[in-house]
Amino acid sequence: MTYKFNPSTDVADLNGKVAIVTGGNSGLGLETVKALARHGAKVYLAARNRQKGLDAIERIKSAGLSPGNGQIEFLELDLAAPKLAKSAAEDFLKRERRLDILVNNAAAMMLPYKVMPDGVQEVVTTNYLSPFAFSQTLLPLLIATAKQPGSDVRVVNLSSRGHRFLAPGVQFHTIDDLNRECKDYMWPEMTRYGLSKLAVVLWTKKLQRQFDADGVPITAIAIHPGEVYTEGAQTLAVPWFLRAVYRFIIVPLSFVPVDKGVHTSLFAAAGKKVKEEPENYRGAFLDPVAQLSKPSEDALREDLADDLWKLTNEVLKDVI
Repeated sequence: MTYKFNPSTDVADLNGKVAIVTGGNSGLGLETVKALARHGAKVYLAARNRQKGLDAIERIKSAGLSPGNGQIEFLELDLAAPKLAKSAAEDFLKRERRLDILVNNAAAMMLPYKVMPDGVQEVVTTNYLSPFAFSQTLLPLLIATAKQPGSDVRVVNLSSRGHRFLAPGVQFHTIDDLNRECKDYMWPEMTRYGLSKLAVVLWTKKLQRQFDADGVPITAIAIHPGEVYTEGAQTLAVPWFLRAVYRFIIVPLSFVPVDKGVHTSLFAAAGKKVKEEPENYRGAFLDPVAQLSKPSEDALREDLADDLWKLTNEVLKDVI
C-alpha cells in the first residue's frame, strides 16, 4: 500500500525544536521554512543574500504565523566557498545550544563550467563541498542534541534523480574526479549536476553508517523532491533543441507547484513515520511523495562513498 503524506496530520509537534533550512528565501526552501515554523519550530532561514532572506521572513509573517507557531530567524550562508559555509555554521553555534533538524536544501542547477578559487568546480562546491563543510561544523551540536531525552535529530540532504545521469566508472580518487567537465556528454551541465548530486547521496549514506557505528541516534536522509516548479526550474538552462519540449510538454505534464513539491522534504525533516520506523529511513533515499526508493548502483557502493569521504577531507583539510 502506497503511503500518502498529509502535512497537516503527519508532521510531529516541533515546539522547542530548532531547525536550519538552507536556500530558505525561495522555492522549496521557503516552503520548508514555512511548514516547520507553522508546526512550532524555531527555524533559521539560511541564505546568501541578507535582504532577500529578511524580505522572505517578512512575507511569511505577513501571510500569517499563528499564535503557538514557531519563529523564524535569518542566517547568512554563502555556499560559494567551504570557508564561508563553515563561518556561517560557527555563527549559528554562537546563537543556539541545540539543533534538531538540518535541511541542506540550497543547490545550483545547470551551471557553466567554472573552477572556483578553492580548486573545485562551482556546481560541486555549491551542491556538495560547502554543505559538507557546513554540516560537519554543526555535527557536534547535532550529536549533543541527539543525546537529549526525547530527541529526534535529522539531517536531510536534497539530491536528485539526476545523480543517475553518469556513465559507469565514476570514481573519487583525486580532485580531478570532482572537476570532470563532461564535454563528451549531450548535456554536460546536467551531467556535472548529476555528479554533484551523486556525491550528496554517497555522503548521506556514509554519514548514516558513521552515526550507526558510533551509536548516535541521528537519521540522515537523501531525497529527490520531484519535478517542482520553482524559480530555478523556470529559468533552467535547457539546450536549445530541448527547449520547446521542456516548456510545452515536460513542465505541464510533470511539474508540481512548490506547496505540493515540499512534501517529501517535510516528511524527511519532521514526518512522524520516520521516528516510528527508524530502521526503514536511516540512510534512505526518498522519491516523491515520501516513498522509499533505490538510488543508482554507484550511490550504493560503500567503497565509492569511502573514497569520496577521504577525498573530501583532503580537499577541505584547511577548512574542517
